[in-house]
Amino acid sequence: MNTSQRIEAGLKPTLKSIKSDLIRGDLDCLFFATEEQISSLISKGSISEDYSSIYQDYQEDMRAMIAEF
Repeated sequence: MNTSQRIEAGLKPTLKSIKSDLIRGDLDCLFFATEEQISSLISKGSISEDYSSIYQDYQEDMRAMIAEF
């Protein structure tokens, strides 16, 4: 189950779902991941540290979307 499916089902994203999504090129998981999850995946070497700044961009976009509503 990917991260978007987990969110739609009322579940939280997991490290496994986030990593799987990122490997497949599905960056939407970055809207729902926590900073701790991204940091954990980076420190384990599971994903590139480039995702740290990409994550911040997605979080800023999410804050902007929430503010519009």
